[in-house]
This record gives sequence, structure tokens and C-alpha cells, in this order.
Amino acid sequence: MRRTFAVLVAVAALVLGLTGPANAESTSVAGSGDIAKMYVKNGSGAVVVKIYGPGGKCDIRYVSAKLRGRDGVTYEATGGCYPGGQWIKGLSRGTNSVACGDYKLGYNATGDFWRFYVPRTCLSRLTNKIKVTGALTFGPIPGEAGPTPWLARG
Repeated sequence: MRRTFAVLVAVAALVLGLTGPANAESTSVAGSGDIAKMYVKNGSGAVVVKIYGPGGKCDIRYVSAKLRGRDGVTYEATGGCYPGGQWIKGLSRGTNSVACGDYKLGYNATGDFWRFYVPRTCLSRLTNKIKVTGALTFGPIPGEAGPTPWLARG
């Protein structure tokens, strides 16, 4: 009896040891207008969104990534150019601004994409499964991408 129990414990430990943590789901979706595509990774520590399109200077007026949870709670990460050539970024939940010192938004000129990095610590009400929609205002016709399929958190 003890030997059977020891074997079962050893097998269970082996099986549990071989299964690692769940991987973050990621996907790319086609865009329209000035957005070629959008890539999203729903990581355990942060949500990363890349919107492929023009930018880097104040010729882009507005870029955003909307993150929606299964329960309908929505966060929006935004960036915009304001008079004087100043870029301002923000994070909001509904109409409420969310303070997030680690939220990053930047343009990668080599890869031609906007990169949003939003730590999960700033998304306290967001469910583990999310859908993401992106927007980019460059010219007279705004670009859009998404929504993505539901992506599980890693």
C-alpha cells in the first residue's frame, strides 16, 4: 500500500513538474486605413499592443488601444499630439483617469509601429480574457484594427 502511494506521489510530482505556467496568448489582426495590422500579447505582467502604421511625429494626431474584459469593463490607453508638438499619453477606465507611472507608449521607426506597454498592476479591474481594438488618426480617414478574438492572460 505504501509503495503504491509512493509511486502515485512520484508520478503526480513528475506530471506537475512538466507542466509549466500557461503562455500568454497573442495574435495579429489586419487593420484598415493607415493601420497595416495590430499585434496584441496578453501577458501575465502586462498587455503589449503594437499598431503598425505611420507616426513618430506630430503628423499623427491620436493613437489608442481599447482593452475590453469579458465583464464589459474597458480600459483605453491613448496618446495624442497637442499644440506645440507635445505628446501626451493617458490611461482611463470608462471616464475615469487611471494613474500608471509604468505605462509606456512609443513609436518604433525601424519597425513602423506604435507600442503600448500597460502593466497589469494598472488594470486591476480587467478580466484575464480580453479583446483589443486599435485606432490611429493620421489623415482624413482614421485607421482601425480589431477587435481581436478573446485572448487569455499568460
